[in-house]
Amino acid sequence: EKAWKVINLYGDSSSWADDALFLIGKSHYELEEYDKAREIFEQFAQKYINSEWLPDSKLWLGKAYLKLGENEKALERFSAILAGDSDDDLKAEAHLYLAHLYFDSETYDKAIEHYEQVLELSSDEAVSTEALFSLAEANYALGDYDRAIENYEDILKYDIPMTRRYDALAKLIDALIEKKDYDAAIALMRNILTDQRYKDYFSLIEVKLANISEFQESKDFARSQYREVLKKYPRTEGAALAAFYLGQQFEYDLGQFDSAKVMYDRVRKEFAKSEAVEEAGKRGKLLSAYLKIKNQLDKDFEDLYKLEHGDSSLVDSLVTGLDTIETVEKQFPDRANDDNAATDERNRAIASQKDSQNGNADKENSAGPISERARLKKTKKVKEKKVAVSRNADQVQKSIHRNLYNLGEFFLLTYDRPDSALRPYREFIQRYPQDTVLTPKAYYSLYTAYQLLGDSSDAQKVKADLFELFPESIYSKKLQGRLEEKNKQEISAAHKQYLEAESFWDKGEYDKAIRIFRHIARQDSGSQWALKARYAVAWLYENVINDRDKALEAYKVLAAEFPNSPTGRLARKKIAPPPPEKKETAPADTTAIKNKPPQKELIENFEKKLAPKPGTEKNNGEMEDVEPAREISPFRKGLLKSRDKKTGNKKDDKD
Repeated sequence: EKAWKVINLYGDSSSWADDALFLIGKSHYELEEYDKAREIFEQFAQKYINSEWLPDSKLWLGKAYLKLGENEKALERFSAILAGDSDDDLKAEAHLYLAHLYFDSETYDKAIEHYEQVLELSSDEAVSTEALFSLAEANYALGDYDRAIENYEDILKYDIPMTRRYDALAKLIDALIEKKDYDAAIALMRNILTDQRYKDYFSLIEVKLANISEFQESKDFARSQYREVLKKYPRTEGAALAAFYLGQQFEYDLGQFDSAKVMYDRVRKEFAKSEAVEEAGKRGKLLSAYLKIKNQLDKDFEDLYKLEHGDSSLVDSLVTGLDTIETVEKQFPDRANDDNAATDERNRAIASQKDSQNGNADKENSAGPISERARLKKTKKVKEKKVAVSRNADQVQKSIHRNLYNLGEFFLLTYDRPDSALRPYREFIQRYPQDTVLTPKAYYSLYTAYQLLGDSSDAQKVKADLFELFPESIYSKKLQGRLEEKNKQEISAAHKQYLEAESFWDKGEYDKAIRIFRHIARQDSGSQWALKARYAVAWLYENVINDRDKALEAYKVLAAEFPNSPTGRLARKKIAPPPPEKKETAPADTTAIKNKPPQKELIENFEKKLAPKPGTEKNNGEMEDVEPAREISPFRKGLLKSRDKKTGNKKDDKD
């Protein structure tokens, strides 16, 4: 502002005008107003060709070009300075920014040449240390760790702030680790831990010590070191990194996803600004999705076992109570049914004596001691209130069906671990061989997993099974190249919208899919696409979102709008109240449980009741046992780059 006043007061031809305009340009640059800085310096070069500040203004103009991404113009400016007769310090700065330009484009050899020129020409310590830092990084990037170590050691000879000094030490340690010179790195870090000037960085140093233990395959010791950092340095950047590295060990080395998630969630709590927060958040969300499926699947199998074999903590205690009644009655028939006057008199006498001693005794005690049979019956009543499993066999089997398939999809599509997807897909195929909707897709996914693993032999076997068992499925046709392209002119607007909704469905964006399905149903009321859309909404709520109330509402709408269609009749069955259950007396012993249907029969009964998935309709919108016309969703990538994604988790089978 003052510089502009000088120019306005004395004119742009005064002896101070060039000084003022140069300061204005620098001010815009420091304020990060690079476009304004460029404009001022370009104006300066045209108006003040004889100014002493002209060479400097050219340097600042080149810097502005760099910030604006105009690299070619920046290169021209810096090269012009080097070709002129500017002083060494100005040329050193031109070399510095030229080096930065090459460094950013990963042309490290040329960058190194210019950084070395800076060190030869510059008398400015700040410029020299900046060049040394960048020179070390360029050598590090090229894998020349010996030269990088020399550069970092040279930096430490300068009088620089502690933050910059620690940065140089940290990079020096990294270079020693890359050389696998672990002893030298450990010795250096032990020395740093004795210097109180670096106390703010102790947590980071101890994390690096744990890193070395991990590199030396001392995984258990490394975990103990990470835990020690969490204990000694809470709420620090080092603690956040320790939690992150612990999470990685639990996830990749131990396959303990629940413990890994706990550690990933802890990263942000320890230090919200840590560089590991973003990656830890992604890993935590990913593992949360897995644990939700796995925990529900574990509960499903546990409930299925209880339904088939009984819950010993509930059934056996109930049977024991029943057997006790019968045993007492057999051993003491007279006592169990004793209603004679002598017993009544004795009971009344005891009650009267207690009443006189405890005038405020409750009414139950004042009635006298209850009979053995009454006491045992009371126990029996309490035991009968306990319920082992709150779901019936069909509900449990349906949940297993859904979650077992979802587990395979998670490993193949979300987690990008095809080897871990093999087991759930194989188990799904074995359990549900008659499912004409998902089993062909499971075969196709299994084939894809083997292909990704490079196992062509098993892939061909799976493909042959798919062709033999489901020759007309969309997945068989796709692998055989028999899918016919539809005429785009025949696709109606409703059809296009339906396909759009299905694409959102495949991506897991169920709310968007439902909105489009409902729009189709309202816009083309009564059409086959309206029927398909209504059924898709109901099926999504029932089988994917697991919202029973909304599913019932959707089935009611479907039954009301299409009452005479097979799909409408199916919807009416869904919303019909269940028949009243017959009350049966509890079995006298555990042998009664043996009469329950075997697991195979339960599965077969369940499969008969499975509702077909949307996409299994004839051309008129009614149901038919064919596969939905949707392809498998594309793979989602982006897992942690530092780990080998081709190898599976060691503990996946255990999980």
